[in-house]
Amino acid sequence: MIYIIFAVLAVIFAIPTWGLSLVAFWLFNKFLNKAQAKPIMVAMYSSYKLGEEITLPRTSHSAVRTAFKLLNVTDYEEQYFSGMRLRTFTGYVHHPMHPSRLLVQVHSQHMPDGKSFMVVGSSDTSAEAKEWLNELLVKKS
Repeated sequence: MIYIIFAVLAVIFAIPTWGLSLVAFWLFNKFLNKAQAKPIMVAMYSSYKLGEEITLPRTSHSAVRTAFKLLNVTDYEEQYFSGMRLRTFTGYVHHPMHPSRLLVQVHSQHMPDGKSFMVVGSSDTSAEAKEWLNELLVKKS
């Protein structure tokens, strides 16, 4: 909601400020994405360490993209399942203390009451991650 309010204010004040409000909004958006990406990155590694999924409330899709970008992951996959209002991000992350890559999956779902949440999970093998994704899709349908 705060994103929409600031976007509308930036557009309204674009002419009187010669476009500086749009630049300020862009900088605010970058700051907000980085601030939301840090808990996602912590959840990725905590999920691997604990072996459990971690749920994060009210995070944006662009924050997930920023988290992958900050971790130097360029080849992640993004899928959208419109019937369930579910968006899935899948990518391989290099763990600094692990010789192998971790498969990280972030699932974002918007509920009918307007609330949204993300579930973050990490595993060593793709077979475990596919099984985890299938279990999540079965639970949500």
